[in-house]
Amino acid sequence: MAYTTGHSSIRLLLMTASFVGACFLTDAYASNTGDDSTDGEKPLLSHSRMVRERMSKRKPAAVVMTTSQTVLEVPSLEFQRISLKASELRTYLNERIIGQEEAMASFAAFVHMHFTSVALNKWIEENPVGAAASGMVACQKSNMLMIGQTGCGKSECLKQARHYLKTKGFDITIVDASASSLTRTGYVGLSVSDLLGDALRLNNYDVYKTENSTVIFADEIDKIAASTSERLDGGRDITGAAVQNEFLKPLQEDTIQLRIERTPGKKETFHIRTKNILFVGAGAFKKLHVSSDNRITDAALSEFGFSDEFVGRFQNRVLFRMLNQSDYLRVLRSDFSVIKEKKSLLKNGYGIDLTFSYPALSKIAEGAFMRPTGVRALTSIVEELVLPYIKDSERYEGKEVMIRERDVVAIIPHTPQEKMSIWYGKTVDSREPEMSLEVRNTLYS
Repeated sequence: MAYTTGHSSIRLLLMTASFVGACFLTDAYASNTGDDSTDGEKPLLSHSRMVRERMSKRKPAAVVMTTSQTVLEVPSLEFQRISLKASELRTYLNERIIGQEEAMASFAAFVHMHFTSVALNKWIEENPVGAAASGMVACQKSNMLMIGQTGCGKSECLKQARHYLKTKGFDITIVDASASSLTRTGYVGLSVSDLLGDALRLNNYDVYKTENSTVIFADEIDKIAASTSERLDGGRDITGAAVQNEFLKPLQEDTIQLRIERTPGKKETFHIRTKNILFVGAGAFKKLHVSSDNRITDAALSEFGFSDEFVGRFQNRVLFRMLNQSDYLRVLRSDFSVIKEKKSLLKNGYGIDLTFSYPALSKIAEGAFMRPTGVRALTSIVEELVLPYIKDSERYEGKEVMIRERDVVAIIPHTPQEKMSIWYGKTVDSREPEMSLEVRNTLYS
């Protein structure tokens, strides 16, 4: 685009000077924060440098300013989208978290939105001129609330998401804490600020990394709902409403001062901005009212015992559905189940070829469904089934062992008929047919 001398030329000269100054300040900041290190460099933490490197390798788009004697090219910076795709994360999670397709779609979208917002906010901070010219606006902070019964996959989906993000170059730090152990500052127990201190320590006291790649996971957050007495008569509660109030500042865009004893006998002061820190709360929320269209309303959370200020800071909500017995069986037959794990353990660690009959898998799913611990009960039952073979591994080494339905019934009798058969020494499922090796391979051989 050509301009003659005049006001337009002066305006473009000012834009050029601002651009050069912004690049110089970004380079100075990168050198002062150790950004020139290539060991473990993360795209999220060095976005502007990545853009400059790409620009140096190709001829940039330019605005050409013409004066009477000079032609000047002004490089055009553009925001580079993050490498993560929400659809790929959703597919990855659906393969590992069974029966929660709708929840995983929402969870993947919220996670992607968060890290896109972080990248965009950092780019705007480091490239104010380009951001202003492009009309970019910084994203407001948002947090996530996961609601579902115990053992439905809330913690596991975050764990699996972290693993996937790491393969995409996002080295995030997760601070895993139980909200039920939190107390008001000044009382015995952990305070909310301690969670940020843990994040700082896990990031080796790197403030920049702590601010931009941390996820704080507060499990059992439903346990800090205000007690009935507190809501009715204003009674004192150091673990309910008081903890909610201490969450308010970190949950929004604020700067928290921490005094940490980094070395024995010496405390240091750190200031942590929480704008780009993702807070994820999770809980069973028993007796929480869910609307007919499976939505969690602000009114329902307030009635449950949370303040309006606290509820308003968890804008994104993921509802996990209650799993049924068929879902439990799908979990067992998935490629990432505890069955696969234990088969590999016995085969490679003890030389035992372990198989499960299909009726045995069905009975395991049935027994786990009857327990109150959710999908975790599958692991408990399977480990109890394989433990005898590990105890006497020398006897079974080099042999093929099949776990049948009667073996499962022996450890989880829950009907009168099954209990009677165990007490009187009779076998249940004694006519379970033998299976060929080909069929066994189909059913987890």
